[in-house]
This record gives sequence, structure tokens and C-alpha cells, in this order.
Amino acid sequence: MSEINRYGISGGAAVQVASGYFPEGQSPSSLNDGVRAVMADVRRYVQQTTPEVTATYAGGAYALTLVRDFSAGELTQGLTTAFVAISTNSASATLNINSTGAKQLRDSVGNPLSGEEIQRYQPVNVVYDKERDSFNVTDQLMKFNADVTHSTVPITPNPTFRAYRSGSDQSMSHNTATKVELNSESWDIGGFYDHSTNYRYTPTVAGYYQVNASIQDISNVDVYDIIIYIYKNGASVSQGRIRYIGATNDDLYTTVASVSDIIYLDGDDYIELYAQIASEDSSGVKVNDSQVATFMSAVLVSRTA
Repeated sequence: MSEINRYGISGGAAVQVASGYFPEGQSPSSLNDGVRAVMADVRRYVQQTTPEVTATYAGGAYALTLVRDFSAGELTQGLTTAFVAISTNSASATLNINSTGAKQLRDSVGNPLSGEEIQRYQPVNVVYDKERDSFNVTDQLMKFNADVTHSTVPITPNPTFRAYRSGSDQSMSHNTATKVELNSESWDIGGFYDHSTNYRYTPTVAGYYQVNASIQDISNVDVYDIIIYIYKNGASVSQGRIRYIGATNDDLYTTVASVSDIIYLDGDDYIELYAQIASEDSSGVKVNDSQVATFMSAVLVSRTA
């Protein structure tokens, strides 16, 4: 296996020696195999320089595996490669190609990444900077993020998400504040919502977030009180309520309760949706699995420095 990067650039015998595919005096029957080998070299180079491969990400480190034969010695000035980011970088980040060693990722003007410059599923193009032994991200979006500021904060896509309950109704104890497990996502720009374990939203971008939430009671056991809460860091900061008293057999079956607020999150804060439903005979209650009625959404409306 050879690679285009190893071909000579002066033509003639230099190319033949570099590739090994077309030696002097080769037989006509071997020519087709040489052409096919060159075609394979071209295809591997296309994979290297276009975002066909998804890089893994863990602990600030992107790892990229290319089909081509690649060694640390081929990290030459201006070497270009591309990948699709599986996750948003939460802080500084590195790139390791074919296990040749992690290299720091920098923006298009040479500053180390600090967080949010690379977005989830974003195609990323990088160029090796031999002097700094690092990769510079060259995407136009990346350059825009690095060069344009507003109140000293880089302008990147605003974090936003919408999650809802699906698959089954959620059972709860009578008159007990309980986290609503929103286990499906309509969208999650930034990848900050956990829809499988903690069911919470933890955006790493500080600022003021418009938060909306709604639940639908599906208990059918003479419910007379529904409270919906937005929790921040484990405590209620906003709530909505529907209460019906003064008559027996009260029933708020299929009633929707909602709450809306603007909440400041400092980059480490998290928010969750809680509900508290009371039934006349203290029976267990349920929240409906409804994409349109049991959900929480948020969007960053104003950043802070």
C-alpha cells in the first residue's frame, strides 16, 4: 500500500519509485493492477480530506481512524484532514489520527479551543501546524466564531432543547413531588440534555434561558390538585398549579398544567421537570406519555460574559 502523500512531485522515475506501481519495463499484464492501486490511493486521499469519517470523543479528545496507511512522520506542514464530530467540545480539545498521538486543536487564528467551537455532527476540516505541533480548524463557521464577538463571548448556535415523555405513562405516588422522566428528544442543540439517566438539562453556556414545561394528568382517580415545578440544582424555582376543591369526586383527568419562566444558568447549573398530583382517595397517579402535553423545552435568549 502506498499513499498519494508519498508520491514524488517531479514526475518520471520519482513517482515510480514512490508508488512502486509502475516499475521500468513492467509487463503489460501488470499495468491494470498498477492503475487500480493508484485509484485506491486516490480514494483513500478523498476520505482523508473530506468529512466522511466520524471521530470519537471522550474527555476532550477526538480520535480519528482513517483507512489510509498513516504514520506520525507524515504530520507535515499543511497536511489536511476532515471528520464529523460526534460530540461538542466542552473545553480544550485534541485530535489523534490513527493513534499517532494527540495534538491540540486550535481555531483558525491559532487560539486553543476553549469550548463550544465544534458542534455535535458538524463537519470539521483541520490543517496541521508543524510549528505548534497542533491542528487548526479551518471551517468558515469556525472562523466566524473566532473572529466575531458580542460582549466578548463567541457567537455560536444558541443551545436549545425540547424533550418529552414517550413509550408509557409515568406512575407517581399521591401528592409527592416526583421528577418527570422525559425520555425522548425533539431536538438538542449542543447535546446538553440527558434523556436516559438523570433527565436533566445542563448547558455549559452561561446565560438566561427561556424555559417552558407542561404535564398532562392521566390518572382518572378523582385528582383535585396538580402542581408542576421547574427545579434548578435540585430545588424548585418556578411552578404552575391547578387546584379544584369544594366538591366530592373532583377529577382533573386529562388536564394539562404548565409553567414558563426565564432562568439564569451559570454553565454548571441544571434544570429538571417535577410534578405533584393529589388524588381524593390518595391513590397512585400518572403523567401522560404525550409529545404535545408532557414536555420541557429551553433556549438561550441572552448570554453573559
